[in-house]
Amino acid sequence: NFEEFVAEHKKELTENSGIKFFWGDVENADVWKALPQKQYDYVIGHYLIEFLDDVDGFIGRVANVLKEGGIFSVNGPAVSKEHLVWKKIFEELNLKTNFIKDVLQAEKMQTEQFAKLMQMHYQGVTMVELDNGMRYEDSEVALERLYHRYPQNRKYIEENEHIIKSYFDKVLEEEDAIFIDNTSIFWHCIK
Repeated sequence: NFEEFVAEHKKELTENSGIKFFWGDVENADVWKALPQKQYDYVIGHYLIEFLDDVDGFIGRVANVLKEGGIFSVNGPAVSKEHLVWKKIFEELNLKTNFIKDVLQAEKMQTEQFAKLMQMHYQGVTMVELDNGMRYEDSEVALERLYHRYPQNRKYIEENEHIIKSYFDKVLEEEDAIFIDNTSIFWHCIK
């Protein structure tokens, strides 16, 4: 429980700083009306956007409670490096990559739309990319990740599973692990 953690470590905060917790449905406009407007220095919305029905409304409400110069940090859409790794592997194996290219294109469009939305509400918008590669020591687990990433192409992957699994097994023999580059994207937005 983050609220308990902060309470236990309050003495470690810098002087005159504080953290306030508000519990409520972030998509309910009444919850936001109860908060003081233009008062907050920092609002964090990590790993939240993907669960919201009204992303535009949420982003606008956060902008309303931030003071000038306040920062909103949020995860949002971005082009994942992971797709580039899968694309390269499939190319090496002479397997089709069109569905991976389609996902890359869709993510690029979502990222551009999200950036435009953020720029409507914030004067400074920066996308921060943090590497968080994945390591697999079992070809079956790596294969499951591939199925998870491209569920709409499960049949094609299943048809070529023996080729992909052989590739993974070869990598495991040579390197002891399969490494898949990936990223987490955080958008830092200044009001």
